[in-house]
Amino acid sequence: MTVDDPGRPPPRLEQETAVTVTILEVTREKVELLLREVDVRKATGPDDVRPRALKDCASELAGLLTGLHMKACLEENTCPSVWKEARVVPPVHKRSAKSNPGNYRPISLPSV
Repeated sequence: MTVDDPGRPPPRLEQETAVTVTILEVTREKVELLLREVDVRKATGPDDVRPRALKDCASELAGLLTGLHMKACLEENTCPSVWKEARVVPPVHKRSAKSNPGNYRPISLPSV
């Protein structure tokens, strides 16, 4: 599946709360903690990065991700295009008759 124009801005959505997040602090420590909590049983996405590699290399990757990617993403309001992609796998049967197409659900595997 591809997006016709990946460079287009996201749609404007109505604000549903009175609270607005104006400051989001991304630190090396927080990123490392999140990487250490990655579920290693998850499948790889289109970037082919294994969750086990993210978890095992958390301390090494945390500084890189914090400095290069996360802060740039927040400041520029954008993220790498591969993070917007997903690998779509064949539908999985979920219940009842296998002959009914409505009994299948699609699976997409985004990047971890």
